[in-house]
Amino acid sequence: MKTAQEIFREERRKKGISLKFVSEKTKIPLKYLEGIEKGNHQVFPNLHYAQLYVRDYAKFLGLSPQGMASLFRRDWSGEWKGKNVLHRREVKIKSWGKGAIVAGIIGTLAGAYLLYQYILFNSPPPLRVKLRCEEKKLIIEGRTKADAGVKINEEITRVSPQGEFKKEFRAPLPEKVVIEVKSPIGKIRRREFLSPCR
Repeated sequence: MKTAQEIFREERRKKGISLKFVSEKTKIPLKYLEGIEKGNHQVFPNLHYAQLYVRDYAKFLGLSPQGMASLFRRDWSGEWKGKNVLHRREVKIKSWGKGAIVAGIIGTLAGAYLLYQYILFNSPPPLRVKLRCEEKKLIIEGRTKADAGVKINEEITRVSPQGEFKKEFRAPLPEKVVIEVKSPIGKIRRREFLSPCR
């Protein structure tokens, strides 16, 4: 069975296009396209981030985005397992006294913390956005989680390690701006704005 990288490389070569051309058309940075085609996962911060690019690249080549993402995960089997795992610590209670009360309080706090983390993990990423006009250009600046994927008007936008992103539009300026942030597990927050430059 072929690997995802082989399928991507063969399909692109069949179409007679370069990685640079793909990068210009999809706005996927060249280093990530090379990472996908060479099976070099070190260029990506995490698997979920990589899969956003895999889906967009597959869509551009006319391949099944979901199917290629599945193959991609299979090819990288085990690389991302074991990360972000919560480790349990056993608490031995010797008697029903102060130790039991302390253990109960710790257990309750740990449970509340885990519940809070679970809710955060399963919620769409937060999104703060500011739009402004300057000299015939629309500037969009925002903030979200650093591990979120961001698309502005269907174009992937780079997110800094601090969770900040920025995009500029020049003439013709869009009348509407659609911003979509996606968590590593696929939870999406989508907001639409009317351009202040009208």
